[in-house]
Amino acid sequence: MYFKKTLDVGDAYIDNAMQNESGGVFFGADKRGKHTPHNKTKPEYLQKVRSHIESFPAVVGHYTRKSSNRRYLGAELNVPRMYQLYLDYYKESTPQNQLVSLTIYRKTFNEEYNFSFHVPKKDQCNICVTYDRGIADASISENEKKKYYEHQQMKMRAREEKKKDKDKSKTTNDTFVATFDLQAVLQTPCSLVSQITT
Repeated sequence: MYFKKTLDVGDAYIDNAMQNESGGVFFGADKRGKHTPHNKTKPEYLQKVRSHIESFPAVVGHYTRKSSNRRYLGAELNVPRMYQLYLDYYKESTPQNQLVSLTIYRKTFNEEYNFSFHVPKKDQCNICVTYDRGIADASISENEKKKYYEHQQMKMRAREEKKKDKDKSKTTNDTFVATFDLQAVLQTPCSLVSQITT
């Protein structure tokens, strides 16, 4: 009795320890953390979140690196606004207890998607913006589609020419090529500690 009160354990705890003991050593498995948390969000609830996030038109940055897969949502959006639209969209067809919280919505958005808001003005081109808007509201003309296709072909040709020039400079001594990654270039000195003095 003193032993149980000191350790604040019950009979079942002691019985289990004795049944899983051999030579003074406990060999039972630790069963902590093996069950599914009672408040874990169900996969079908998360699927609705994904479907909702993916329903927003997203565009790629025009001057971004070729390997970048970041996409941009409209400047009028943010995660709380999207979440409110999610609630409005599903409130008629889905019970309240099956709608996820803003925290879960934000976690899904941040961890599963490489989205950002607002394409910077310098990263927009009229041809691409016209095409993206036309596709989004189904108002694009055949002429605009053709113009966009030619524009994309020109972009690919420019990348190919740059690659050819870089390759040529590596194999011959009479060609020099300089390229700049404008996303990585700081045009002016930058200090995060204090102002730079001259």
